[in-house]
Amino acid sequence: MAFTASSAAAHYEKAYAAGMKQGGTPAVLTDVLAADNVSYPAHYPLGVIQIPLEQVAGTYTKSRSDSFSSGFYPMMEEGSEFADKWKALCRAHLEEGIHTPVKAYEYMNLYYIVEGNKRVSVLKYFDADSIAADVTRIMPPIADREAVRINYEYIDFFHQTGINYIYFRTQGCFHRLMRLVGKTFYEPWSDDDRADFNSVYTRFRTELEHELGRLSYVEASTAFLAFLGLYDYADLKEMPLSGLKDLVLKSESALETAVSGEQASIRLDPAETKAGFLQSLLPVPKSGKLLKVGFIQHKTPEESGWSRGHEHARKHLEKVFGDEIVTFARSGIGPEEIGDTVKQAVGEGTDVLFTTSSIFLKESIRSALEYPAVKILNCSLNKPQKAVRTYYARMHEVKFLMGTIAATIAENHRIGFIADFPIYGTIAGINAFALGAQMIDPRVQIYLNWSCIEGVDLNAFLWENELSVVCGKDSELGTQDHRYGLYRISEGNLWNIAVPVWNWSVFYEKIVRSVLDGTWKSEETKSNAQGINYWWGMSSGIVNLIYSRRLPTGTLRLVRSLRDAVAAGTLNPFSGPLVSQDGRVRKGVSETLSPEEIIGIDWLADNVIGSIPEASVLDPEARLLADFQSVRTGETIL
Repeated sequence: MAFTASSAAAHYEKAYAAGMKQGGTPAVLTDVLAADNVSYPAHYPLGVIQIPLEQVAGTYTKSRSDSFSSGFYPMMEEGSEFADKWKALCRAHLEEGIHTPVKAYEYMNLYYIVEGNKRVSVLKYFDADSIAADVTRIMPPIADREAVRINYEYIDFFHQTGINYIYFRTQGCFHRLMRLVGKTFYEPWSDDDRADFNSVYTRFRTELEHELGRLSYVEASTAFLAFLGLYDYADLKEMPLSGLKDLVLKSESALETAVSGEQASIRLDPAETKAGFLQSLLPVPKSGKLLKVGFIQHKTPEESGWSRGHEHARKHLEKVFGDEIVTFARSGIGPEEIGDTVKQAVGEGTDVLFTTSSIFLKESIRSALEYPAVKILNCSLNKPQKAVRTYYARMHEVKFLMGTIAATIAENHRIGFIADFPIYGTIAGINAFALGAQMIDPRVQIYLNWSCIEGVDLNAFLWENELSVVCGKDSELGTQDHRYGLYRISEGNLWNIAVPVWNWSVFYEKIVRSVLDGTWKSEETKSNAQGINYWWGMSSGIVNLIYSRRLPTGTLRLVRSLRDAVAAGTLNPFSGPLVSQDGRVRKGVSETLSPEEIIGIDWLADNVIGSIPEASVLDPEARLLADFQSVRTGETIL
């Protein structure tokens, strides 16, 4: 089909009107570099590649930008030389396509055009997806800024995959993406790998934007990562469009949460009832149907102190609520069984379902999206969705007290700490313990090791570092193992000094009561995207500390005073100054970490000897937990 000069003129008139309405000018790379204090940037040629037009942010110099609006629509009047050249390119595009590559710089995953701005303008006007470009990458100077760390993580990702249309605003996301598609981070991709990924991502984004409207490429990338966290990539590759569309519809609320970037609503204390005193004394009217409450546990109570605590709480509910509820428990459930177990529980009429391990988080979210009438809560930290409420306890408050006790009895200024899993909550506990010990003994050092590392010899670790005072696992697994809590080893004898206590009955009773009396709904957030994370502490009674009465009188008095202060909120373990292992001052003298900062701690205090392990060295169970709750964001060249 031939296109006349008049049709090209009509397109220019329309594009010019859009530009005048939009206004502004494209970004200028020289200005961007100056703002980032980049004087002599390193360059890296990428050759000719396809670049997404939505990531073309501007021009190389200001002289080229004055002819365009901020979105690259033309701004020069009809009759100008610029307009004539634009119309000529318009005719070329409509008749045979624009094939000559433009020249561009890439900086921080955005592109700035050196030659070919009018070609970009024409293609943007016609809503083209990409353009061929001879690209030179500008490497940002290495700096301790999250944006720079993310960019270097992206550069590593790009070198293996050749994919430039995915980008994130949070460190670690590229590493997680690679894991979710079944690749190691430094494993090169084949052409088939790239084609498969592009197909899944493009279909997903099309369906997502059909539901949520136009998204930026960063928002779409973030939503896609959340989607891969719910559904297996291998299945998505083989899934027809209709099936993928159904999954997007089911997971819309979870994806909206990811796109919004809203933080969870953290509930630090139990909600106070709004009912009056007399009303609170009256029995709750019965609907004629017993509330069915279920518990799904990864391990059995016989093999796990963790599961035993939740089972004890389940029986407590039966005693407290009597014939108002009926409960059941399924234990010894593996990750591959959780989906069918939840489906069965829903089929049996379950109203409230507690999944007591973070390895069940993925399936808990999927099930909550599938069965919105069932209230599903997962025992984990930091990643709630609108569909699923999560719950945990501020055990770091107890570990802080344990650290103070340990420092009073460690004669060589050395204390051992055996951690279980490098997940949210655990790192806060290690640091709180170290800070508590440091408050008593400024010279104390905490020697950290992990029971979840394959092949680790914990006995050798204690012996080689002359550690006689040790903070071990939170509870005993069997009658033959007494190395739990805070203990001391002396001349072959073991003395249990202090033990942390999880009292899940407190939490479950209040949650079930809120469902029975109708206040569950009132706790929902005003935002449609924000999830709820219950994170109660010593003030609620959900955690506590039992310690030996054989401790010196002065130590007992100190611990009681500190316990009361922590429970009352007048003493925060994470009040500054706080210094990490690398010498960085995380908080000043008059500053305190926020709850969100405590949850997300991914550093160790300066008196801790040890490190946070990578997923590759963990045992299978720990790697499974790390997939959902790991604080490690992966390593880059930074």
